[in-house]
Amino acid sequence: NHIKAKKSGYDGILGNSWWAEPRIKEGKFKKFISEIAPKLSLPTFATAETPDTPRAVTREGKETFSKLTAVVNTFMPNGITFINSGYELFEPQPMNTGLDVEDPVEERFKNLPSTDQFYGKLAFFDWYVLHWDTDHHMVKLLSLLGTLKEEVKDLLKNPNNYRFIDFSDDASAMFWWNGEKGVVIPINTNFQNPYFFDIDLGYYTWKSDHNIQTKLENYRRGESSWNVQDAHLRVTINPGEARVFFIH
Repeated sequence: NHIKAKKSGYDGILGNSWWAEPRIKEGKFKKFISEIAPKLSLPTFATAETPDTPRAVTREGKETFSKLTAVVNTFMPNGITFINSGYELFEPQPMNTGLDVEDPVEERFKNLPSTDQFYGKLAFFDWYVLHWDTDHHMVKLLSLLGTLKEEVKDLLKNPNNYRFIDFSDDASAMFWWNGEKGVVIPINTNFQNPYFFDIDLGYYTWKSDHNIQTKLENYRRGESSWNVQDAHLRVTINPGEARVFFIH
């Protein structure tokens, strides 16, 4: 309905990233970032969870999946990066059970221990407080991603700068390039095994000499930078990791 929505005067749509991204094994995650999002006629929310769906941290991959989607949704073509309250805290309890839930009653009670004061509670209907009193979260990661996105926002505004590079069922890369600078995001959706990427940057940049800066590694701020003369970015990505490189 994106074309209809645009003709009706809307600036964006909810879209179905929240449905596609948890379905990695079915190929829906890859299809969304390779075929669907790049071709939309107006922006869509880029998120692995909404107030109506199961929480990202309860999907396969758990916290690692949450972090991986945080990176992907920061650099999604035609994406409006959306953070549902509690996502940053690895909150397991849904706010509502209206979408992508087979058994709403089971979903309501399965994510918290029965001893938790908010066991079975839904924020849409019950008195509820997020489990915010914790040192275990990804607030720093999301803050860093926001800073990185700000640095390259002009690049990301034009979906024509985006390319998707496929490697295997579990490995792919998001690639942004405007003729002068770029962003490379290798993605390993295998949560058990690492993957070695050999990315031919020159195929897209028509250059052999590149300066590469690691901006995010192991979901922490990257510090390394180096030059390549053969146009290839070679790197091993950890299980369930999405890493961010800036290139010139």
